[in-house]
Amino acid sequence: MTTSSRSTAPALGVALHAPRASGLERLFAPIRRWFEREALKHELNTLDPRVLQDLGINKGDFGAILAGTLKRPNR
Repeated sequence: MTTSSRSTAPALGVALHAPRASGLERLFAPIRRWFEREALKHELNTLDPRVLQDLGINKGDFGAILAGTLKRPNR
């Protein structure tokens, strides 16, 4: 009896590795991210000042929030 060097496939056809993004997905990823940022920007702009204060942010923080670089002090 010979042993196989291949790994055994998982049950029910589950992939061993995450699928790679297709060429079209990679092409449109920046556009998708832009739409997501625009939706977040719209949502932030609809918050009233009291909600912003409760969250500990102000309108000046929006750029850093959208860029993902907002630094908050430890609480």
